[in-house]
Amino acid sequence: PCFMRKMLGTLVPLSIFAVWVMVVELYTVPKLLTVFLIDPVDFHIYRLAGEALNHGRSLYSGDFLPGLPFTYPPFAGTLFRVLPLISPLEGTIMWQGLNALGLLIVLWLIYKEFLPALFLTIGSLGFDAIHGSFFYGQINLVLMFLVALDFLPKNRNRWAGVGVGLAAGLKLTPAFFIIIFIIERRWRAVATTIGTFLLTVFIGWLFVPDATRFWTWAIKDSSRVGIHANPGAQSLRSVMERVLHIPQWWLVAVIIVFALVILAIWLAVRRNDMGWAMVLGGIGACLVSPFSWFHHWVWIIPLFALLTRNLGRSNLQQFATTIASFALLAPHMTYFVSPHTATSLDPNNIWYLGTGLMIIVGYCVYGIFGQYGRRRTETRRQAGETDQALSDTSPQSSHPQPDTTNHAAETAPADVGNQHLCR
Repeated sequence: PCFMRKMLGTLVPLSIFAVWVMVVELYTVPKLLTVFLIDPVDFHIYRLAGEALNHGRSLYSGDFLPGLPFTYPPFAGTLFRVLPLISPLEGTIMWQGLNALGLLIVLWLIYKEFLPALFLTIGSLGFDAIHGSFFYGQINLVLMFLVALDFLPKNRNRWAGVGVGLAAGLKLTPAFFIIIFIIERRWRAVATTIGTFLLTVFIGWLFVPDATRFWTWAIKDSSRVGIHANPGAQSLRSVMERVLHIPQWWLVAVIIVFALVILAIWLAVRRNDMGWAMVLGGIGACLVSPFSWFHHWVWIIPLFALLTRNLGRSNLQQFATTIASFALLAPHMTYFVSPHTATSLDPNNIWYLGTGLMIIVGYCVYGIFGQYGRRRTETRRQAGETDQALSDTSPQSSHPQPDTTNHAAETAPADVGNQHLCR
């Protein structure tokens, strides 16, 4: 097909990487660490939470597994009530398939083609965020899909905000994306997001006995999610406390990074590139959140797609861009795929989070200077058109003669015809 020839420079390295990742996953990764586990631990907690509600028990009074309480809003627990009704095997297949399908659709909406989206979906298992999401049976990719429905479709309809509102009702962090609607001044979408979220709060309050306990107590205790000393904790606060040992500067760093994220999203919105606005918002949320696990960084995969999508580049340029994208995101690759570059679970790691900071700052620099360059080019073009117009309208002499050129040109066909008839 034509699109395959146009995207050959991206498809070839993506397909090779996808095959390599599957070989590693099937034959190198220890069975206890593979993504093909039945009833993975977080999914198991989701099932236990649903079972507790089905038997009239509370969600937030204790741990479901040692050291692992239920940390999601009541609305999530309400939806999880259906999970105990099917077997662990069937539930795992359904849950993991739903996550994989959500990721595939998000990448298809960016690439606008199926094959590169498929290859990157498979290859994404070679990145810690995606591998971790499937290994634990997390909900992250479902949330990303819901958010993407509000930003990636070509025709963003009047229901924009429902996806973000539902995602925030399942896990609070996606509420960060309302900032994009505010920057766009899409007040209806802002209202829809808030209304949808409040509806999820009401539903959770109806069906969860201790829903009030979550909103008055559990929501304020970030230690229920995890501890900053854990190498898998990858927010600004965690890295500044664990690696840099300057937790007292956390709020200052958050304010600076938040301002940069707002600037980057504003630049993306001005360019009408909602894919970039969404990804920048996702990375920003991971950075400024009080606590982010490494598997929350699923946004690096749509980032990879944005970097490698076909924008009229030659195949050689596409190939170079794809290889450069792999190099940029090497700190996010799993140890099994890239043992010499992976640092995501190193206690002293800073590059996992540092990559996100580089993307935010890099987009700001690109957006500002790129916009300045485009303005200069447009100004020069308009100046050239003005000079040309003045030149065309300037008098040829102090005593202009009647111009019969146009008249001659207009009457030439008729004259030629008359001459032919005369002959």
